[in-house]
Amino acid sequence: MCSDGVVIDTTPPKPVYLQDGAGKEDADYVPSTRRVRAKYEPFADAESPMVKYEWKIIANDTNIDLTPFINIPLTQRTPMIDKLSLEAGKPYKLLLQGTNAAGLRAAIQSDGFIADGTAPVCKGRVLDVLHKNQRDDVDFVRQLQSIQAKWSCKDEESTIKVILTSINLFCLFCLQNLQRMRHGLCSW
Repeated sequence: MCSDGVVIDTTPPKPVYLQDGAGKEDADYVPSTRRVRAKYEPFADAESPMVKYEWKIIANDTNIDLTPFINIPLTQRTPMIDKLSLEAGKPYKLLLQGTNAAGLRAAIQSDGFIADGTAPVCKGRVLDVLHKNQRDDVDFVRQLQSIQAKWSCKDEESTIKVILTSINLFCLFCLQNLQRMRHGLCSW
């Protein structure tokens, strides 16, 4: 009678990739102080399969654990930790640990992120101007060659990555007819 054999595995698994956030790219800022997501590739191990993944959050500046290790289901690649109380503007990092069937462990750390739980704040109003040095809002022009807009927005925790704008044409005739329509005076 013979056993089915034993594989001797003396090498720990090799971490492949861990990123902050679950998007296409690593996140420098996460848009919450209450939850954090990550994305990782399975660890490489030629001798034995992976049997466990776990992760935790660490304060980047003090290396103090904010959470204990939390188990991740083996098939999940974008885990999330919820019900956190992260401090906005403070740096954090993630630590992912994998264990193979022989009980050997390896770990990988993310490059870190900053928790940002607030939206950018815009002060004042948007000004329509004809040139960048102009400080007064323009409502009417004789000839439209170019027009610019000025506004002021900032974010305490992160940089503003994208500002989306749109241009709407103001039609005085349309506005007057809309007013008449509201009072039941206009038929089309």
